[in-house]
Amino acid sequence: MIVEGEWRGRRAGGPLRPVVTAYLIGTAGVVIERSFLVDSGADRTAFCRETLDQLAASVVPGSESAVAGVGGVAGTVLVQATLAFRKETGDLATVAGPFLAFLEASADDEDILGRDVTNNFVSITDYPDRRVLLLHGSHSYAITGPMSPEMSGSPGGPGG
Repeated sequence: MIVEGEWRGRRAGGPLRPVVTAYLIGTAGVVIERSFLVDSGADRTAFCRETLDQLAASVVPGSESAVAGVGGVAGTVLVQATLAFRKETGDLATVAGPFLAFLEASADDEDILGRDVTNNFVSITDYPDRRVLLLHGSHSYAITGPMSPEMSGSPGGPGG
């Protein structure tokens, strides 16, 4: 399975960032399309306040909590939802929640795809070739061409 994303700027002229598009399916049947920043440093997938507002009927009662990150501490709730990614075949691949959602708009203004989801895939964010890929199942990748001594497992390198 291949899910293809893209490098996209948040604002005109801004730095490019790896994003994938997913459909969010809430418990009340709400379906929305959102772009997610692929963040290999994020432990959890988290929805911004705008997404939370659209999925309000899917909030897990009594799930208020807080998370800490680079920006400080932020209030969160759990949202019972399913992420659906469009595969290369046109079919959908799903990952079920619950997922975090920020209570305050100032916590983050974009949805974040964290390792609770990306650990289900081989995640490739290739800036030089402008590729963003999530691979699973029979799809994989290979590194071709000469490798530096540091990477080949020779004495003195990581594997040696």
